[in-house]
Amino acid sequence: MVDYSKWDHLEVSSDEDSSRIRQPRVRRLEDKQKVTIGPSGLSIGDDEPPGSAAPSGEPPKVEEISDEEDNVDEFDEDMACACEGNSQADDDYEDAHEWPRCGFLPPAPPQVRKRPQLSGEDRHQPNSQEGNALSSSQTKRRDDEILLIQNGGVVQGRYLWSQTKHEVNIDIRLPPEARGKDVKVAIKENSCTCTYKGQVVLKGDFCHKVEDDEDMWLWELVERKINWKRLAHLAEAYNYQSSEKREKRGRSEKGQKDRKEESLERLDDEGGSGISDRLASAKVPDNPSGQIEANMVVEAQGKKKNEDSSYTLLDITMMKTDEKKEPGMTGSGEQKTDEEKEEKEKEEEKTMFLEINLRKKPEVANTFVWWNCIVKGDPCIDVENLPGRVGREQTTKNFKEAWEQAHKMFLEKIKSEVEELIEV
Repeated sequence: MVDYSKWDHLEVSSDEDSSRIRQPRVRRLEDKQKVTIGPSGLSIGDDEPPGSAAPSGEPPKVEEISDEEDNVDEFDEDMACACEGNSQADDDYEDAHEWPRCGFLPPAPPQVRKRPQLSGEDRHQPNSQEGNALSSSQTKRRDDEILLIQNGGVVQGRYLWSQTKHEVNIDIRLPPEARGKDVKVAIKENSCTCTYKGQVVLKGDFCHKVEDDEDMWLWELVERKINWKRLAHLAEAYNYQSSEKREKRGRSEKGQKDRKEESLERLDDEGGSGISDRLASAKVPDNPSGQIEANMVVEAQGKKKNEDSSYTLLDITMMKTDEKKEPGMTGSGEQKTDEEKEEKEKEEEKTMFLEINLRKKPEVANTFVWWNCIVKGDPCIDVENLPGRVGREQTTKNFKEAWEQAHKMFLEKIKSEVEELIEV
């Protein structure tokens, strides 16, 4: 038989006051006491040595500990009496009651290292660390600006935009005090309407279709500090929009090719075996930022001049730098005057922008289209020389040449194999 009588006294309750802090209960055990956990609960008793059993008829001296809060006051009084005259016990008791009122300790303040005071000639010496930090901040700022106009352009004073193969990002200028509650954006498949306090900031028909589902586009307000003139020059330089940049790029690529062929011919004259074949397919990656660095170390098998030298090492380094620096960028040894800095600060504008991210809708499956403008009627860009598109064309061209070379090697290998007759 199963005894279910214990279930009759089952107490079912819910503690609704969960925020109430419960006072901890502290009990100090003596040397000969032990804690026992059994079917009847938690108990504390004396640890008696074996052989010294308790007198018959007298139950062991055990004290039951309950979680009821009614006995907290009595327990506190007992602990206070027990701790009188014992400073260590008194401290432990106070510490145990102190922790519910203590939160997380605040983090220690950062230690600021004081800059040593320089005197005499040391005060006028340039600090290389400050120069490196300044150059790194300028590089980071330029990278952030490139992201705003990458494969896109600038409409002076209105908005700037960028694009990838599948997305379009638009940053529309708003007043510095603009708030999100005053902005309304309506995106359709072929058009958009953006207003601020009832005034239209961008409206028109897209040059191509976008995904009009609300889950496929989003907008937010961001604060930016930009220079419209600088961004316009940067967009033309980075996206190869000006005819001068395109011609210069063509000349630089042709010059790199001529220098490469000249180096290969020099290697062949020195007695290199198979150097031209191995380097003919080597392509220098195009860097739209205006600087190309390609270091190729070639182990060329040369003529043996003596027994110790059986080969030579050739280090080919090609560098290309723009003759014209980007606006706002300084070269080595150049320093801006105070007037230039003040003029630059006047041209910079810190205001709010409405940033919209759109998803392009492909006309044909597994295809993508490069946009030449955002809305019809606005200034257009030349999509033939965009960095994203040129890089893909170069990759396709390299893959095609590698495939043709592999196919040629396969045919030569087949010709060199001996034909075997198979009896049928």
